[in-house]
Amino acid sequence: MDSETLVGLLQQALGLITMLSLMPIIAATLVGVLVSLFQALTQIQEQNLAFTAKLIVIIIVLWSMGPYMSKQLFDYTIEVYNQLY
Repeated sequence: MDSETLVGLLQQALGLITMLSLMPIIAATLVGVLVSLFQALTQIQEQNLAFTAKLIVIIIVLWSMGPYMSKQLFDYTIEVYNQLY
């Protein structure tokens, strides 16, 4: 296996990691902004509110996207093994 193949596999892995982590990060960001806006409008200064809301949304996103994420990781693993052997 040459270095070009390894670099290509590394680029694919980084792209896959970026794509799979994008949805939870976007969801947490949107919820954080909405909760912060709600807190600013109502003058509630409870810090646990934002943390709890983000945690719940991230769990829901990961639970709903779990099968898709698992399939993508499995397909990439099979592709790596096929290129190695």
